[in-house]
This record gives sequence, structure tokens and C-alpha cells, in this order.
Amino acid sequence: MNDSAKPPAVTFAAAVSHNGKRQIRQKAAEDIGPFVLQLIERDKDALAKPADLVKLAEPKNSTIHGWFEWRNEVAAEKHRLWQARMYIKNIRIARVTRHDERQPEPMRLNNVVVRYNGHAARGYVTDEQLERNPDWKKQVIADAHQRLSHWFAVYGHYKSIPEFKKKFSRVLREIEKIA
Repeated sequence: MNDSAKPPAVTFAAAVSHNGKRQIRQKAAEDIGPFVLQLIERDKDALAKPADLVKLAEPKNSTIHGWFEWRNEVAAEKHRLWQARMYIKNIRIARVTRHDERQPEPMRLNNVVVRYNGHAARGYVTDEQLERNPDWKKQVIADAHQRLSHWFAVYGHYKSIPEFKKKFSRVLREIEKIA
């Protein structure tokens, strides 16, 4: 069997934040990553929803059960959903095609998607899924614009960085054009 006919191997890594710290342990990424992958591969436009990850972790014999807090006096359902969001957002999935060449599929794009009879569902999608769905793409761009505008409103007043303010204003105008 040649390399192109083999199914790609999959690796899981904990994401590193802007400050260089990991939000979750590497072992968590390795243990929970296959379950996140299962959620996004249910169908080609599936959302990886935190509630679904919690359901997969709920059985005591689930290999990811121990990564969640189940004592209700310590943590309620909302906390477990927060945990699931953290795991989904901080695991980077890479398909290894050949010679250890990685093609990451980050799942850090939070989208509101109307699914059934006007009910909204929030979940995470890959860049590949985003490219196939123009509505999701618009939502991500609008969300980026909103976040950048907020950031600019908080930090844009610093007089010591006028050249930054000018350049950042241009970036916001460009995003407004595509939002």
C-alpha cells in the first residue's frame, strides 16, 4: 500500500496561548482529542458541541471520564460545559499524511448556527468547514471585527503608540469591508 492510499495518522496537541502557556495538559489533548475528532467527523458539517463531549465523558468507564469534575458539590453541569469548551478550543488536531508532514485543523472558531426551526446551536468548526459555509465565515469575520473593535476601544487611547493607532485603524476598516 503506498503512502497516498493509507489513511492519515492523527496526532493531538495542547494549544499554546498568546502568552506561551498551555490552557490544558498535553495528556488531556492526547486522551480527549480522539473524542473531539469523533464529534467533528459525525458528518461533514457537524458541530463539536461541549454538551456532546460531556455526554461522551459521562459513563464511568469512558477513558475521558476522569478529565471532568463529576462531584456536584464541587462542580455543576455548567462547569463541565466550560471544561468541554476549554478542551475543544485548546486541542489542535493534525493529520499526518506522509513523512510526518502535519496539516493542522484548529477548532477555535466559535459560531452561532441556526439549525432547526429557528433554534440556534453554538459549536466549533474547523477551517475546512468554515470555507464551505459562507454564513459561518461571515459570523467569524464579524466576531473578529467586534473583538478587535473592543480591543481598540480599550487600548487605542495610548498616546505613546500613535503609529500603532493609525495602522490598527486601517486594519479595522479593511475588516469592515469584508464583514
